[in-house]
Amino acid sequence: MVFAGRVLDTVQHWPAFLDFPELFILVPALLGLKGNLEMTLASRLSTAANMGELSAWYKARKAALCNVALVQLQGIVVGGLAALVPIAGSYAQNKYVRCLTPRQAGPANNVRVIGEDRGGL
Repeated sequence: MVFAGRVLDTVQHWPAFLDFPELFILVPALLGLKGNLEMTLASRLSTAANMGELSAWYKARKAALCNVALVQLQGIVVGGLAALVPIAGSYAQNKYVRCLTPRQAGPANNVRVIGEDRGGL
């Protein structure tokens, strides 16, 4: 978080951020999400340790793997929901949804427009 402003100052000139200014909406949300997920994992593991569930090696390994998997799932779901905000904003403003292609950061800079003529998906 200390260098987030410095990193954002650098990436604001990347092709993806120039073509899709809606991505700037995601930066603070995803930085906050990262911190929340880390604290959730720490809280769950410290609670398990205080309850004595980490006394045996196999229990500790199982608890750690299950909690890390849960935090990953939470990150995927909440990150996906956070991504809907700029998509909805782009659709409301332009009446179509622009999608990044796998080569968006490459020299070709291809952008695929979905539903441009129909005004929707």
